[in-house]
Amino acid sequence: MRRPVILVTGFGAFPGAPHNPTAVLMRNLAVHERRLARLGVKLERRVLPVVYDEIAPRLKVLIAETAPDVILHFGLAGGRRAISIETRALNHLGTSPDAAGRCAPGSSVLRGTAAVRRTRLPVSALNAALHGAWIASRPSNDAGDYVCNQTFYLSLAMAAGTHRAVGFIHVPHMRASMLTRAAIVLITALLPAAQRGFQKPLPKLHRDKPVLRCQTTRTLSSAIEVFGT
Repeated sequence: MRRPVILVTGFGAFPGAPHNPTAVLMRNLAVHERRLARLGVKLERRVLPVVYDEIAPRLKVLIAETAPDVILHFGLAGGRRAISIETRALNHLGTSPDAAGRCAPGSSVLRGTAAVRRTRLPVSALNAALHGAWIASRPSNDAGDYVCNQTFYLSLAMAAGTHRAVGFIHVPHMRASMLTRAAIVLITALLPAAQRGFQKPLPKLHRDKPVLRCQTTRTLSSAIEVFGT
């Protein structure tokens, strides 16, 4: 029987964050791969560049390579005080330059497509799992307007019409050990759904849906026990 695959991603450096903790997280999760395999899941880890033009092609390659059942993106939100479990992505990009010094090619992630795409991961259950591990967290409906939101939106768009589920976790600055612990709690909380499968495919969204336009002028206790955290 094929093991379900959970693809987790972090990001590299970007202006204002020369050291991205989510990239470190991807390395730190390596030691947990065998334990997760014993629980019946295959973990794939990747680091994405904070470059607008590279996200879509990178995601297409990753999905083709790993065939994930679940994608869980991790990104840095340094101004927040708790882990944020994002509930939606907007078809909107801001004006901040990426790690290559370039601005977004437009104000929309995908022109002519839906204004909002929502996760179907069990946000309340993930939040409860983190709280059960004494880790501060909250649901969020604001994934920003930078590469994090772009990545989340594109992953959700690529999951349309499939059984694949996509989520995004924004993390504040926190100790590497605590961040790894939080990630393990989240991944473990997703295991039952990943193993059972997300039975209902997401509907494909038509290109005549309204687009949110930019107004600028280019301007779980068991998890803790298993992993010894």
